Amino acid sequence: MADFVAIPADWLRTGGVVSLDPARPVVDGAVVEPLHTVLNGQDLAGIGRGMSVLVLGLGPIGVLHVAVAASLGAEPTIGVDPSPERVAAAETVLGAGRAMLLEPGWEDRVVAPLDGRFDVVVIATGAPAALATAIELTEPGGRILAFAGMPVEASVVDLDVNILHYRQLSIVGAFGGTPASFRRGAAWLAASDFDVAAYAARRFPLADAREAFESVARGEGLKTLLIPRPPT
Repeated sequence: MADFVAIPADWLRTGGVVSLDPARPVVDGAVVEPLHTVLNGQDLAGIGRGMSVLVLGLGPIGVLHVAVAASLGAEPTIGVDPSPERVAAAETVLGAGRAMLLEPGWEDRVVAPLDGRFDVVVIATGAPAALATAIELTEPGGRILAFAGMPVEASVVDLDVNILHYRQLSIVGAFGGTPASFRRGAAWLAASDFDVAAYAARRFPLADAREAFESVARGEGLKTLLIPRPPT
């Protein structure tokens, strides 16, 4: 299991270093854009040390949510996905134990180590059923972070308000970020041992842009980079 817990939460929240780590390739900076949205969302959801966090979806954003939550001291922090390829790719970045295949019986396995459910469930997938799953697995008094947009034709879902009422659940939506969260993204990347090479393993020169987009459409890898010129 990768250890992302060495980053002081208070330091991140106040800004820290605002430049990229000069020891990293400059193309690693492309990760700061999605990273700053994750930091913003986790701020809104109040994720922090000692909380249990479940991330539904292990695409590029879901993997970042797992890594950031772990870096803030949330434990356990687990991501799940129905795609074996996505889980395998996530494990190359997060290490074993933080990525799980969404298959029959998975809910029992992720909840079993806990005394109840998760304090925060992050929806990082556009699957409409994810909200029902999040509500089921959120601890009374817990929070759901709605981080993924849904297909327009399936964005309206049934919601039993009594469940929110009696279990005192909160649903928080998040999209984008701020200049401050962008600076914090650079700070997080500078301080973290996050494996950008594994996270953005598929890299294409600009001349191969069509191939790059086709690779993304096939769901290959996690983050895909287009590099306009040789990195310096």
